[in-house]
Amino acid sequence: MSVLVRVMGVVGAVLAAGMWAPMGAAQGEPGGRTASVLALTVARGPSLEQASSQRVVFLICAPIVWGTHPKAAAACAELTTAGGDFTKTQGEPLRVCTQEYDPVTVAADGTWSNTTVRYRQTFPNACAVGGNSVAVFDF
Repeated sequence: MSVLVRVMGVVGAVLAAGMWAPMGAAQGEPGGRTASVLALTVARGPSLEQASSQRVVFLICAPIVWGTHPKAAAACAELTTAGGDFTKTQGEPLRVCTQEYDPVTVAADGTWSNTTVRYRQTFPNACAVGGNSVAVFDF
């Protein structure tokens, strides 16, 4: 599934829910809202394009916590602690994984605090994903 299709699905869900900020309201103005809306993907393979299977969930962290992510509140809390920076999320401490090579690619597309997000990272296996993040890609 293309990035554009996933992001458009997220935007459509937000618009349908009536949570999008008024068009004229800028961040920080009265009535303006900060949006944090993401499409998260976990794919089995060395890239999204070469994945044998993909799972996609939607995560909204602002203005409310909502989405198809099974651990939406925990994922939003983890991203808030990292300032929305996926490279700064913290996984489980002292996580021990096998050396099995079965690549998993994770991706995030959307916005965090009204800033565009496009994140991609390939890990050697599913266990290694948990060493980088506890809840965000746990679905």
